[in-house]
Amino acid sequence: MSQPTALRIQASTVAEVVAGHYGFSLLRLQSQSRARRLAHARFIAIYAIRELCPHMSYPMIGRLLGGRDHTSIIYAAKRAEALLLDETHAAILRRVYVDLGSRTVDAQLKLARARVRELNQMKKKLTLDQQVAA
Repeated sequence: MSQPTALRIQASTVAEVVAGHYGFSLLRLQSQSRARRLAHARFIAIYAIRELCPHMSYPMIGRLLGGRDHTSIIYAAKRAEALLLDETHAAILRRVYVDLGSRTVDAQLKLARARVRELNQMKKKLTLDQQVAA
């Protein structure tokens, strides 16, 4: 019997959700543009990735977000903390967390349903084996 797998939130999913809440595409978030609104969205994405994806290192986040240097990612994470003092950015981050939470719950339900189907198939097979043995 297989053990349930822990769901790991993908950093690309976090970045995509943050970009969507700011009205950008993931590709735009990964661009080299330094426009203030886009940079702020990128800072919040980096902060959220650091919080939700502890398996992601600074260099990995940098590669995900357009090939940025890890020092740029460290700087952005610190800038994000300052941005979160502004209620607008904090509200967006809360909505991102809620959105990602519902996606995680949906994924867990999907895994649970697959597991139930697997167990039902095993039950049918055992029933057939018992009937043949009798």
